[in-house]
Amino acid sequence: PILPKEYQEVEYLKANGNQYIDIKYSYKIDDEIECNFSVDENSGGIQGVFGNGNVSQYTGTVLYVNASNVPTVTIGGILGTNFFKIDDYKITLGQKYNMKYIHDTSYINDVKYVSVTNALQNGTQDDFSLFRRYNTLGLRGKIYSMTIKRNGEYIWNFIPCYRKSDNKPGMYDVKNNTFYTNNGTGEFSVGANVTYPDSSMKNYEAKIGTNKYKIYG
Repeated sequence: PILPKEYQEVEYLKANGNQYIDIKYSYKIDDEIECNFSVDENSGGIQGVFGNGNVSQYTGTVLYVNASNVPTVTIGGILGTNFFKIDDYKITLGQKYNMKYIHDTSYINDVKYVSVTNALQNGTQDDFSLFRRYNTLGLRGKIYSMTIKRNGEYIWNFIPCYRKSDNKPGMYDVKNNTFYTNNGTGEFSVGANVTYPDSSMKNYEAKIGTNKYKIYG
């Protein structure tokens, strides 16, 4: 297992628009961001998957989905400068997506959709949130995982989980060994437990093709 024994990994955290997690992260132009997420219902407005900055100016990086289910990204820039809707793509509600930012390009499910031609800039704020964009506009959906790399090395690696002692849901950052919980109202719901074979490999079933095997330590 990836997590300390005090925590149970789950498939996802799910928010209803009121839950979010705040971290301190300031975007740099060569950072690589990857997020697996779903939008589960249309809010009639904008839903932030993650991001930072403020209402009038983005000062970092943002991913959100608008009322027409069109994903929009800002990569290290200012509103109207590095601000791009992926107009030929619409999110299907309830479907899991993989979104990546790699320097000046965005990918959805490994397909390139946006290439930034304007000058990039480093972020100037570190108020970064998961499950919302800046200070409002929460996600009604799930985050399955999220990572941020700098110079090829992880600086954040978020795993959805809950703390076993009190069933408190949150994201565990395995890079920095920190457990983050909800900063909003209400509470996240969680997906099914994720389990791994124990280290002894006792009573572990493996399926190869149409054949199933039991492996004993």
